[in-house]
Amino acid sequence: MIHPKNYKNLKEMFLFLSKLGIQRWRVSLPRNQGSYITNSKKLNVKYNKVFEEYRKFIIWYLEEGINISNLDIQIESFFRTALIRKKEISIFTPNSCCCEYKREALAIKPNGDVAACTAFTNLIIGNVKEKSINDIWYSSKMQNIKQIKVAEVEECKDCEYLYLCGTGCRRMALADNGSIKSKDKSICEIYKFFHDRIMPILANLQLELKQIS
Repeated sequence: MIHPKNYKNLKEMFLFLSKLGIQRWRVSLPRNQGSYITNSKKLNVKYNKVFEEYRKFIIWYLEEGINISNLDIQIESFFRTALIRKKEISIFTPNSCCCEYKREALAIKPNGDVAACTAFTNLIIGNVKEKSINDIWYSSKMQNIKQIKVAEVEECKDCEYLYLCGTGCRRMALADNGSIKSKDKSICEIYKFFHDRIMPILANLQLELKQIS
C-alpha cells in the first residue's frame, strides 16, 4: 500500500524484493475500507505526487528493471508485467464483466464463509461447510455480482477512460453509493493518469488491444 513514507522508493523496493526472491509485487493507493478508514490522516498522500513517482518508475522499469529481475509487478489494476511479456493490453467493452475478479475467483474466510472477492467480505454468499463451492459459485447471489456488465453502470457509459477501468470496484461502488451498479469514483483520477500519462509511453511497445469478456 502506498503511503507518505514509501511512495518515493519504488525502484529501491523493487530491487530489494527481487533479491529476496519474491515472485509478485502489487502497488496500489489505499481505498476507503478496512483500517485505512481510521488511519487515513496518517496514510493519505496526494495523488499527483504518487502519479509522478509511478510514471518515473514505469519508465525505468521498461528501460532497465524488466531485464534485472523476473519479479512480476502490478501498479494499481492496470500496469502489469504480463502486458509487456504478452504484448497485449486488456481493455473493457460495454459487454465486458466489470468485476475485477470476473468469473474466475472467489474468497473463502477461515470459518468457511464465501464472498465474491477479498474486498467483499461483508457480503457473504454462502459457507463451504453447508454448501459445495459449485452451488455457491452458481448461485444467483454470486452471479448477480460476477455477471454485471460495464454497460449496466449508467454513470460511466460516456467516459473516455471506461475502456481502461471498466467502471471500477463493485464493492466500493456499493459502499459509497448504496448500489452495486453505481460508479466507483475512487478510481477516476487513477485511470485519467494512466490514459493521459502512461498510455503514450506504452504506445512504443505496440501492444495488441485484447477485449475483456
